[in-house]
Amino acid sequence: MIVFILRRFFLLLLTMILVSLAVFIIAESSPGNIAKNVLGAFITPEQEAAFIRQNGLDQPMYVRYLHWIAGNDWVAEKKIGMPLKRITTEEGFEEWWAIKEDGSLIRWKVDGDDLVAINLLSDGEKPNMWTMNAGKPSRTANRSSGGWTGRTTPSAGLKAK
Repeated sequence: MIVFILRRFFLLLLTMILVSLAVFIIAESSPGNIAKNVLGAFITPEQEAAFIRQNGLDQPMYVRYLHWIAGNDWVAEKKIGMPLKRITTEEGFEEWWAIKEDGSLIRWKVDGDDLVAINLLSDGEKPNMWTMNAGKPSRTANRSSGGWTGRTTPSAGLKAK
């Protein structure tokens, strides 16, 4: 009986590995250039190379498969230089946030041509919003988006006080 259970367990693991390999290969073999599919047809070669490098698409297939299976949150922590924390929103969604040195949480999103930094303080207070106006930062408050955000360009590196 134990031999039967061990054999079935081994076949279960083998089936799971084969199915995950099949799904990964199908996902990897999508037609076209993934950078152009995501960023648009009019990207520059530098943007394409940066997208491929940032998303690990220049890695060998077996490395991408291992990251796909094991998750790559630890890779994201290494890239942004901050630890990550998973929080559950009031709506029940799970989100990943980076933890800054002062304990506040931050995440980024692209809004049009702007990179928006969304900040939450560790005590629940919401900081001021940073907006780039003609290359100069200005502090404004905006509660219409359901939280306080900071708008900046990717190279500006502003921090809300």
